[in-house]
Amino acid sequence: MIVKEKSKEGSQGRSDYIYEELKNEIINLRLHFGAPLVEEELAQKYEVSRTPVRQALRRLENENFVVIMPYRGCFVRQLSENDIDEIYTVRAVLEGYCVNCATRIINQDNLKVIEEDINRGMEKCQQGDGQEFGQEGQKLHQISIEIGGNRRIRQILKNISEQNQWLHNYSIKVPGRFRQSCEEHLRILEAMKAGDAGQAEELMRKHLFSTMEDVKKSFINSGLKYY
Repeated sequence: MIVKEKSKEGSQGRSDYIYEELKNEIINLRLHFGAPLVEEELAQKYEVSRTPVRQALRRLENENFVVIMPYRGCFVRQLSENDIDEIYTVRAVLEGYCVNCATRIINQDNLKVIEEDINRGMEKCQQGDGQEFGQEGQKLHQISIEIGGNRRIRQILKNISEQNQWLHNYSIKVPGRFRQSCEEHLRILEAMKAGDAGQAEELMRKHLFSTMEDVKKSFINSGLKYY
């Protein structure tokens, strides 16, 4: 793989490319917790010097995707139970608030977009347990945040969005989780249609804490351990 063909010339461009590639590998579970990231091997893989690799790894460390241990090397970071609790608690509070506000002002066109997205997920559940499909239903979260959130809330949620996607990919490995999420989304949508902002907020919080528990269950089922 020749990086220069896929990014701008120069060390920074190559570093950016390697950073994005490695981050996607981690988020999509192709690189698992504890996997070693050896500078020399990565430099050979991407046909670059070790400098852009080192730069990419430092960025990933700053974003809590990897840990660099002196004299031992770099490894994919093991998320802690506290990490999971923090991410989902932030989401539950802020997204609960957003769906409450959104319910008060949302129009029929946006409700239809959410409903169609959920229905696509439910239809895919009929083809199996749905574990291979994980994105349907996300319109509910996206539209609620866009309509009901403010600039600072959207920025906070954006800052944790990649960590959240990482955890989301673990949660859908739990049998039945995707179907359960679709059903929980549907109940939230029904509350929004009824104009019951308080109920929509409560259901959103319950949904996110339910997902949090299944992420933890995924760790146990996979033999993964917390710090």
